[in-house]
Amino acid sequence: MPTDITQNLILNVPADYPTIHEAVGSLKNSWINNDVAVTIKVSGRHTYTEPVKLRHPHGNCIRITGEDTIAKAATSVSVTGSPGNWVVTWNVDTTGVTVGDIIRVEGTAGGAKHAFHRGAHEVIEIVSPIQLRVKNTNYETGAPSVVTATMRVFPTQLVFVDCNALDGGMLGGCEKLAAKWVHEAPGAAPPIHSFALARDRFNAAPSYMVLGPQVAISGFSADGVRPNAGGGVTATDVTVSNSGNNGFNNRDGGVLSLYDYLSTGNGWGGFAAAGGANGVMTQCSSATYVAGGQSIGNAGNGIYSRTQSSFLIENGSPVYTLGGKYALATYAGGFAQANGIIVEFPQIAAFYASNNSTVLRGGSLGVTTSHVSNSSFLV
Repeated sequence: MPTDITQNLILNVPADYPTIHEAVGSLKNSWINNDVAVTIKVSGRHTYTEPVKLRHPHGNCIRITGEDTIAKAATSVSVTGSPGNWVVTWNVDTTGVTVGDIIRVEGTAGGAKHAFHRGAHEVIEIVSPIQLRVKNTNYETGAPSVVTATMRVFPTQLVFVDCNALDGGMLGGCEKLAAKWVHEAPGAAPPIHSFALARDRFNAAPSYMVLGPQVAISGFSADGVRPNAGGGVTATDVTVSNSGNNGFNNRDGGVLSLYDYLSTGNGWGGFAAAGGANGVMTQCSSATYVAGGQSIGNAGNGIYSRTQSSFLIENGSPVYTLGGKYALATYAGGFAQANGIIVEFPQIAAFYASNNSTVLRGGSLGVTTSHVSNSSFLV
């Protein structure tokens, strides 16, 4: 690899380098000009047992991208199972899809709770060339059986075995790929891992990752996306489903910006009792900004702000919270500005404010029941 990279460069995986790790490593001793983009183009399906560690000082110039996704028209025909463990049968052209793939269901229509079907779901059976079944971990009940949708197929599929996926420093972009986490020793307690872990304290330089568009994340044992220890993430058109804890967890001074996110069916890891398993959580002096998104059927709350953290929804930007214990909750000094939030089918109530916390809900639509206690404010 040249010492100085002065023009755009594409590194192909696996054609040029067998793994993303080796492609990133090849840049270690290179200076990348600020106006240059280095694209790591990933094709096919890959399984990794170590995280991709992002440590390059010019990581903001590096992008990881998959192949173009394929949109297919789909119709669900049956839903069986129980909350957190549904099986949904879809009529759809199964060309290019294999068991174990993560597909994304979007653009649903039909029935009062059609959004139940949205998310990043694992294919568990190819029934025929025109039918497949997926695992849907939504915690909501009463989903309609017949729904029309767009099913997005990802030719680039990444599997991470008992490890984080993207770990560390700067990343200028990540798009057009699906990723899932696998626990190699099911008899043992799963270790705690996330897809994108942006954290400053383990790096010599600041940590900031740009994710999306067209990213689908499923099954990580902790949080799907986690800015941590001063790190930051900007995520656009990113879907997180079936994580053990929260879909997005911003904590310890982190900064998170979400645009048109989808967080659904998170919370299988037993974190709900400790306040986890939310669609989006911001905690421990962190700040989260949202412009459009959906939190659907997570085991905890749709949105949760606590411990001197703030959650700001762009005024008038539609943010849907469907299902979950509370649509939006604040606790222990948490603050949430919720203008534009749209609430449907909360399990307990729409808004919760407790222990010196504040919710500004002006302009919210839908269910308006609330719980306020211990020197808190709901206005």
